[in-house]
Amino acid sequence: MSDKVEAGTTFAVHHIKAIAEFSWWYRAKKRRLLERCNLTEKQFEEIQSTPEYKERVFNLMFENRSAEEFEAWVKEHGPNMPQNFGKIVGLDPEDVPDMVEQVRQAHADIAAGKGRKPWRLQT
Repeated sequence: MSDKVEAGTTFAVHHIKAIAEFSWWYRAKKRRLLERCNLTEKQFEEIQSTPEYKERVFNLMFENRSAEEFEAWVKEHGPNMPQNFGKIVGLDPEDVPDMVEQVRQAHADIAAGKGRKPWRLQT
């Protein structure tokens, strides 16, 4: 019996989290992650297309930087930020601007007292 995940399978939360965080932090060593998670390249791409994956990438964007740091990070990516960042984490570049705006709104909500800082930004 194979340990490979079958195509069309609903992916476990830990796979989605691992793929998102791996894409975020260690994009250069994908083959190693695929082996560890017993995933094919196609399954990796399927995970990256799920709403859960996009949610995890959003959380990484939001949780790792203050509002000021986030704006500097976006600016650092330059005018091709949607294409560059989309390629890094495996998202459609058309989805990236909406995610950026959602992160901005989340930071604005915190500044307005409507939300809590992510645990990583607690001081």
